[in-house]
Amino acid sequence: MENMGLERSVGKEDTVDMEKLNSVLQGILELEGKGLIEECIRLFNQLEALVPSEQENLKIEKGKLRFRNGQYEEALLDFSEAYEIEHAPELLDLIFEAYYLPNEKSILQNVENNEKWLQTNPNVYWDGNYDEDLYLLYSTPTRLIGYDKRSDRIIKWEPQKKEVSWEPGVYAVISDGYCSVSEMEAFAEEMIMVARLPLPNMKIGVYYLLDTEELSLLLQCEDLSAMKYQDQIVLIAGMEEFAQFLMEPGNRFPDYAFSNKAKELLDIAVCKSEILKEKYEKAHQACRQYYEQNREAVRKHIRDRCPRVMIQTSVFTSVLQYHARDVQQALQNRGIECELIIEKSTISCCGEELFEQINRFKPDLFFCIDHFRFESLEDILIPYVTWVQDPMKDIIDRNTPGKLTEIDFVLNHFISWKYFLELGYDENRLIPGPIPANSHIYRPMDLTDMEKEQYACDICFVCHASDVEAYLDKLLKAVPEDIREGVASVFAAYRDYVYEFGEIFYSIGEAAAFIRGALERAYGIILDEETLKWLANEMYLWYNQRVFRQVLVDWLVEAGHTNIKLWGKGWMDIPRYAPYAMGPADNGETLSKIYQAAKIVIGNNTATTAAARAWESMLSGTFYLANYVPPEEDYTDIRLILEPAEFVMFKGKEDLLQKVDYYLNHDEERMNMARIGRDAALKKMTFDVTVERLLDELAKRI
Repeated sequence: MENMGLERSVGKEDTVDMEKLNSVLQGILELEGKGLIEECIRLFNQLEALVPSEQENLKIEKGKLRFRNGQYEEALLDFSEAYEIEHAPELLDLIFEAYYLPNEKSILQNVENNEKWLQTNPNVYWDGNYDEDLYLLYSTPTRLIGYDKRSDRIIKWEPQKKEVSWEPGVYAVISDGYCSVSEMEAFAEEMIMVARLPLPNMKIGVYYLLDTEELSLLLQCEDLSAMKYQDQIVLIAGMEEFAQFLMEPGNRFPDYAFSNKAKELLDIAVCKSEILKEKYEKAHQACRQYYEQNREAVRKHIRDRCPRVMIQTSVFTSVLQYHARDVQQALQNRGIECELIIEKSTISCCGEELFEQINRFKPDLFFCIDHFRFESLEDILIPYVTWVQDPMKDIIDRNTPGKLTEIDFVLNHFISWKYFLELGYDENRLIPGPIPANSHIYRPMDLTDMEKEQYACDICFVCHASDVEAYLDKLLKAVPEDIREGVASVFAAYRDYVYEFGEIFYSIGEAAAFIRGALERAYGIILDEETLKWLANEMYLWYNQRVFRQVLVDWLVEAGHTNIKLWGKGWMDIPRYAPYAMGPADNGETLSKIYQAAKIVIGNNTATTAAARAWESMLSGTFYLANYVPPEEDYTDIRLILEPAEFVMFKGKEDLLQKVDYYLNHDEERMNMARIGRDAALKKMTFDVTVERLLDELAKRI
């Protein structure tokens, strides 16, 4: 930076004072030469207080000293204070020469790239107006400094400290004011840490309200496309855009505001909430009236087996999305008009606009997985099918059967689970519906040489790894200290028992009896019923599956079967399984090729013998070896679906090893069983077959 001569600061009428001042300034320069920068700054500050008339020039000289010594931010603050005094054009030129022009090319490139990103990002609410009269001069994670041409001012923005403290149940938060990308990321990370959301894939929305100036400067200094948590961070440019954001279907209202504008934000939210409430009530009333007035026409469409079907699923679970997609495809294959509704993202919701969607599409049948009509459409007389696939609270609640009406039907995956069948569901409402597979995706295909090399193996597992030790460590942290050692020993003993004898527990009762007896005999510990029930549930539902998957692989590897591929998350993290770990398998055609390239796919689900993996494997044309579960404990019994000659099952360690050896050494028999299994699955366990059965049953029962 060029020096601005001191002669400009020497006035003829103050020659004596100016001489002294220049002498001091010369002394400051000498101190600078000795590296005593802080002492120089101290002297400049004293001079400003002693000679107020020379503040502008002193601030400029102090800024130049800072700049020469690498204190660029502090220098710019000095220059900006000096500029506020006289707004001297030559000082502004100097500031631009030092701060803006060296970075102009990268700034303009940032703006161009960021504008493209903003226009394509669904989590940005911006009218597209970029303030070209704002120039970025300097930025750090904690401060932004720019020049506003309209007001001829140098402006500073600093992020506000955000204290995080609230109760669980917050789904979205909003903050305002300038914040760097790194600060946004850090704040979002903090929100993620404290959020307590009900579903594993649900994410907290972190909204940032920026004014036009803040956003315009942010576009100049940051690469927004590299920002983390882009699926959770929402950028909103101004109050009008905030109001528009609230009115867009699916967007959650913020539950918590870190903002000085909280009152203004609340006023907008209350106003828009009233508008949406009125809109919701009108749509609700219209929906109710339609199904009251068209009751017979709707039922006739179902009896004629050509209903319009609305399918509701959720972005918060991948498996249910796949199943809803497959139901939609099967219906469309029959020429049935249907529509799928789903949240637009993991931070959005699907609720208030549901009635509007129904009013627009006017379905004859509503289809949902794991949820009932009384949860969201209780007073809407639309025939409703719930496909129960998971033992969720409402599904296994003994009060639920009494809440179902004559137009509520349950497509039941739990065709053999004794507990579910004894809950009291009306047989006229219950339609058998074990989860099938999509035969248009899972089918024999011609594999390339590269695919054969990548996927081929003797034995294939498709499941996420279950780190037994890590799970047990986590469990023990929740166990009272006085019984922790005993519980650790009992759980470890069960793992060793399964490994040694090849038998697992198939009921909570077995687990409870084992835990109670082992703790009493070995440690003299008598558990209360609540603690015993908790530990038995943990052992049967969660620990059991983890142990079973690991010991299956251990048995096979120790027996010499090393041509194994383990597909799924986590296997690579456990050293003894890492040599066989292949990483996650993409669902769909890639997974079908993985199945097809394997000689044997091993069943590994302790709750059911008819998991979806069974049908995916069979339809892909490979040999599936099912694991044994006692009929009385089997959620969905493959023995009720297929004939004995159509599948093979193993029970325990010795039976597994014997059957694996046999079918690996008898290619023709193995391939014949694969053909038989595929033919049986095509006839009984595809989505096309399941949808056809559902339509037939509804036509008879409605």
